[in-house]
Amino acid sequence: MIAFVEQIFGAGYKKIVRRLWQFLFIFVTGIICVFAATQQLSTIYIPIQIERCFFFPALVITFAVIIPQLLRRNTEAILYATGLTVLVVYGLNSLLHFFQIYYKGNYIEIDYGLFFFLLSLAAILGHRFAQTHLKLQMFSKQLQQNADEREKIMQDLHDGVGGLLTNIKLLSEMAKESSSMDHVRKTLSMVADLSKTSLEEIRNFLDILDDQEMSWQALVADFRHYGVTTIEAHNMEFTMQSNVLKTLEAPSNYMSVNLTKIFREAITNIIKHSNGTAVEVFFDMSGTMLDFTIRDNGVAAEQGRENGHGLENMQKRAKAIGAELEIIFEQSTLVRLQMELAKLQ
Repeated sequence: MIAFVEQIFGAGYKKIVRRLWQFLFIFVTGIICVFAATQQLSTIYIPIQIERCFFFPALVITFAVIIPQLLRRNTEAILYATGLTVLVVYGLNSLLHFFQIYYKGNYIEIDYGLFFFLLSLAAILGHRFAQTHLKLQMFSKQLQQNADEREKIMQDLHDGVGGLLTNIKLLSEMAKESSSMDHVRKTLSMVADLSKTSLEEIRNFLDILDDQEMSWQALVADFRHYGVTTIEAHNMEFTMQSNVLKTLEAPSNYMSVNLTKIFREAITNIIKHSNGTAVEVFFDMSGTMLDFTIRDNGVAAEQGRENGHGLENMQKRAKAIGAELEIIFEQSTLVRLQMELAKLQ
């Protein structure tokens, strides 16, 4: 019984439950072996009676372990305490009957208490089976979600890199057929740029997929690192302020990929079209919304407005993760993504 308590509720304070049942097991087993070796089997009943003296201390320790769990309304503790209480009540009744103190009922009524106690143990095992089955279902669902996300990511990778490789192939064929060295040089330069972009695209996907410890803090750190290394390389100042909730679950790979793509596309547009000197990024999760804002101090150039393919991809990615993306061209360019934090739980 005590070993069962340890399996359900733990070893208790300073592992007292474990030490108690180990002591009883070693004590009774050792005594039986000693008496059996000396052929005094008739006296084995004495150590067994001694072992029974430990029943009430064991009972007290058991309740001491269970009571904190009862206060937390632990279902298994309630079931165990109910069965054990019924067993103790019937046991006391039988004990009083045995010493002829109380004659109501039958001496063998402890068997009824034992039946209820075993019934409570069966209920605990049933509860654990149901909990395990539920966890397996949740785990299976999580695996399916991860598989779906990876499929979407690989499709995204196929579409992005596949398009770049197609362009490289076409440009290479054009350079092969061209007789103008200037045209060949220009085409090869474009091929080199597209190859570099393809390599960065693949590296970005692999970094996200391989990062098993991805968290919101790590994702923000990646944004900051990319912003500093990319923006400052073009003689612009980059600043980022963040407020991340540590209690939120880690972002999925699909979420990380899409947020990263949106961020990098916004940075690329700023470098190409803003003619500014500074970029500010705000990543705020302090309220009920995720507020991700990217702005520059340059000019909202017409080229930025006309970059329809890139802006359209950003909108699609935001929609894919359940976010709203707003792109404002006024004195400068502002990209703002908002999402309810409840969707991230």
